[in-house]
Amino acid sequence: MRGRSDAKKHTKMTTENKDNIELKPCPFCGEDPELSTEGACIEIDCCVSMSRQKSDYLDIHERLQYDNVEHKFTDEVEKKVLDIVLKEWNTRHG
Repeated sequence: MRGRSDAKKHTKMTTENKDNIELKPCPFCGEDPELSTEGACIEIDCCVSMSRQKSDYLDIHERLQYDNVEHKFTDEVEKKVLDIVLKEWNTRHG
């Protein structure tokens, strides 16, 4: 989140690092949000923020794939959760 310590790594979504990830601009200010996927949460941050616990989207077998040294799930599990969270962010109602 903006204003927090720089201890968290934020990835600004650009055409260079999108890698087939479509992240719509913020629905309120129109700016491109920052995306952080490190650790146990995915955060999308702009003038508003959205934070999701990765394990909330996983079954028990996927949760057991968490690496306590690297502080991440397997690449397959990380991608699954990221796709779900980005779909939530990109959904516009009304």
